[in-house]
Amino acid sequence: ALPAGELGVPGPQEVRFVSVAPLVLFVLILGVTWLGANVAIREVARELPLLWSERAVGLSLSAYVTAKAIVLGLIVIGQTVVVVALATARQHGPRSAILLGWAPLELTVIVAVAGLASMALALLISALAGSAERATTLLPVVLILQLVLSAGGILPEIVDRPGLEQLSLASSAQWGFAGAAATADVNRLEGFSGRLRDVRTVDATDAIPAVDAITVDYRPEGRWAHTARAWLTALVALALLIIVPLIATTFALRRFDPGRAG
Repeated sequence: ALPAGELGVPGPQEVRFVSVAPLVLFVLILGVTWLGANVAIREVARELPLLWSERAVGLSLSAYVTAKAIVLGLIVIGQTVVVVALATARQHGPRSAILLGWAPLELTVIVAVAGLASMALALLISALAGSAERATTLLPVVLILQLVLSAGGILPEIVDRPGLEQLSLASSAQWGFAGAAATADVNRLEGFSGRLRDVRTVDATDAIPAVDAITVDYRPEGRWAHTARAWLTALVALALLIIVPLIATTFALRRFDPGRAG
């Protein structure tokens, strides 16, 4: 189990040397990402025979995809509310909202939108896979990729390299973590441990560089800033990662148009 009290701000007489607040949010985001993908990954693929016949009599693909997104989205939102409530029950936070007035609600919203983005991507994969079995086989690959691309929240060196850093911009889990970290004010919560993480070793004969790294050179992550700009940037990115896959799903299903079969 994750330690309690990690999303709460230390008291005025306390210094938190090691914070696992990023890990709490990372586990939360990955859990909801899995739920969002799992609820949708087989939906389109298993209905392809029915879709084939209904398309022949005029079924609107955009209406079909929209209906799927609404029904599955409500399931994901309900699951997210439960998961966030359970995950934060012993965390004593977050306490300070950026835009929505109540931090638990704000955290739930950004995590739910991340779950919806994962759901939208799973619908696209389901449409492209062609069968429920193939779609299910692809699910672990997608989740592992999401894990790697969002792991910068706890291990920055993983994505701090050309290619992966740019690819992470297309990861809903990464943006979900960024938005959640902004709400929880992770830069403040892990300020000291963030500095310590950069100091792997200390030369006992010359400790000045280590002292400088702890007190002067630390630069917090801008995407996690406790600001409206950071939170809205994450929200907009997630919205795009919902809309684009849903549109792509509609186009992927056009191969079932009458006259295109075979």
